[in-house]
Amino acid sequence: MSLSEQQPSIWLLLGDKKGDNGQVETIAEALETSLGWHCELKRIKVLEPFVFGKARVGPTLYHIDRGLSAALEPPWPDLVITVGRSPANVALIM
Repeated sequence: MSLSEQQPSIWLLLGDKKGDNGQVETIAEALETSLGWHCELKRIKVLEPFVFGKARVGPTLYHIDRGLSAALEPPWPDLVITVGRSPANVALIM
């Protein structure tokens, strides 16, 4: 199978904001429909102080409830799709 025919590994990082998640899901649907690419859903649960507060911008997990969030461990994906500060900070660590 050539590189162009291979299915990339894609993670969707969803946070607690429905509007942000809707944008990510729309992109995932388009990838599935047009390219046949499947995406793996990873739900991120933010800690209570950051539900309405803003986490610092940067590659960090300090604002995430790791016990209630999806496992984030290798093998790392080829592509991460997310929207919003909290899940984007998580994406930056990969």
